[in-house]
Order: sequence, then structure tokens, then C-alpha cells
Amino acid sequence: MMVEIGTEWTVCDFIPVYRESESSFAIEPPSNEGVSSALVNDLQLEVDEDGVVLYAWGLFPHPSTWQPTVFSPPIARRRRMRIVVSDGWTPGVSRRLNANRWSTFVNTASGWVCLGDPEASQNVVAVEFAPNSVAVVEKGVVVAIWLRPRTIPKADS
Repeated sequence: MMVEIGTEWTVCDFIPVYRESESSFAIEPPSNEGVSSALVNDLQLEVDEDGVVLYAWGLFPHPSTWQPTVFSPPIARRRRMRIVVSDGWTPGVSRRLNANRWSTFVNTASGWVCLGDPEASQNVVAVEFAPNSVAVVEKGVVVAIWLRPRTIPKADS
């Protein structure tokens, strides 16, 4: 699956949150937009019928498994991000972006959580596809997802 970068998105009125009791990301207020999703591990990038990513949500490793990092996402432009699939998106059917599980990192100073390669910054494009949600794309392929939830839970919770 390849990624296309589009025009700037309009203002969204939600923010990502991490729910410790569920070990998951969600958005508040909740949304029922979207028809399908692209999976990165168990995190879902919700897409509309055209494959435009709307927001990230879903199961996410417990903070006790997050590795510390000093990195933050590269400077990102607020743009629509479309995940292109050759045969279209089927409502309710997810598609996997990564073949192998990606590690999770956290920068507690900045509040950013990274799924994937936190050091990816050379020859990449960083796209803020939703509020506090950044995808790092290299040669049309997502190599990291950065989320900045309202609060960062403690690893020993």
C-alpha cells in the first residue's frame, strides 16, 4: 500500500487520548466517521471510502512496554494522507500496513508516543494527518506513527 499526500485538512475538533484501562488509543469526542482501517500492529488508522486517513485508534501496548526515546516527530505539515489500495476499501475490513510488529517508544518530555522508527528523519515526509497525529513516510511507505495524547500514562500503572 502506498501513501499519497494531499491538501491541507480543515480544523478537527478531537484529540487523541490513551485509555490505560483498555490499553488503547481513542479520540475525544468520539467519531463514527470512516469505513475501514489500515492496521499498524493493532493500532487502526481509520479511513474514509477514498482511503483518506481520518484518525488513529485501537489497541496499543501497555506503557510498561514502551521504550524511552529522546526523539520527537520531524516537523510535519498538516495534510490529508491517503492510503492507496488497488482494489478499493471494503467497509469493515482492515488491511495491514506492516508485516512485522513495530516497537513502541515514548518521549515523556515532549509527550509524543511513537510506533515504528523514532529516528526516521532523513529523506522522509512528516504529515500531520489529524490533530496531534503524525505519520512519517519514506518513499510512499509509512515508517512511523507519532501520537501525542492528552496525557502520558506512567509506565508502572
